[in-house]
Amino acid sequence: MRLLPCFLSRRCGAGLFAGGLLLTLVSSVRAFDPYSSGATWPGSVQTAQIGGSLDNTASSDWWYGCAPTSVGMLLGYYDRNGYNGYAYDNLIPGGVAEVGVSGQWSADSAILRRAIASEGHQRDFYNAATYGYNTGGGIGYGFGESGDDLSTNRSFDCIADFMLTSQDSVGHPNGGTTFAWDMGGLVYPVDAIREYRGQSPSGLCGIEDYIEWTGYSVASLYTESIDSYVAANGHSGGFTLLDYEAEIDAGRPVLLGLNGHMVLGVGYDEGTDLIEIYDTWDTETHTMEWGGIYSPDEYEMVFASVLELAPPNVSVPEAGASALLFGLVGMLWTGARRRCASNRG
Repeated sequence: MRLLPCFLSRRCGAGLFAGGLLLTLVSSVRAFDPYSSGATWPGSVQTAQIGGSLDNTASSDWWYGCAPTSVGMLLGYYDRNGYNGYAYDNLIPGGVAEVGVSGQWSADSAILRRAIASEGHQRDFYNAATYGYNTGGGIGYGFGESGDDLSTNRSFDCIADFMLTSQDSVGHPNGGTTFAWDMGGLVYPVDAIREYRGQSPSGLCGIEDYIEWTGYSVASLYTESIDSYVAANGHSGGFTLLDYEAEIDAGRPVLLGLNGHMVLGVGYDEGTDLIEIYDTWDTETHTMEWGGIYSPDEYEMVFASVLELAPPNVSVPEAGASALLFGLVGMLWTGARRRCASNRG
């Protein structure tokens, strides 16, 4: 199993956000019984479409981390479209997640941008001079830096908060988020991460935490290495192109972990190995080969993270109604909700 801090830098003069350096890859020995793929799916898959791309997707370029930006687009899709006949319009609080959000902060991009990384998150953990610096001259305002977090009693209120992005207390420099996956291709569900990863930070746990904060819950959430990566490590199995296509057909975008970056899969070209993604560097869709290398920075596809939402409650609370207060030191939960080894740090 490996941990991946996702980082992003900007290519000087290119005008587009480009992939940055993978700063660390941490290997550790698996010390638990394997989970089977069949154990991760509690319900049946509902077919939404066959082939092509998901419509009416939310989109944003990079906003204080490639991982929370990709997750924001993922949840923004459900905010705009619902899932399996249910509405999930509080996943992005404050209105409907926008399409084509790019460049510097503005009132027109406030809903999705605040859900990805709020002003409080930027102030407490990124410490850029002003919120919404994300245009002109690169993302050098604190990107990759550590030791700039501020002491705070602010309640978590955005995706980047819950994913622990940029937070020094768990070893994340600005722009960094950690994901874990099994190199042998076994399904790695969020519950297993909570039980076995101890005090290690987990972006996957943070996704579930944020969803619960907005008043919804998860039916299934897991990470699995893709088949070509598994084969390269001398094993068989893994998440295949057919698995990916089945997710898209079921109306579920797929988070894809590259070697140092994260993107969102929203479609595929039927009969080929091409898939359609948002790469967080602009708001347009792009294509890459399944299991291939994504240019211009030669990011290798490594894993897929798959989310299925549970049916919502009849009455959905306002965002933050069930949120717990966090302090910077240790990032400990103060309630009884099960966490990754019952803490965040």
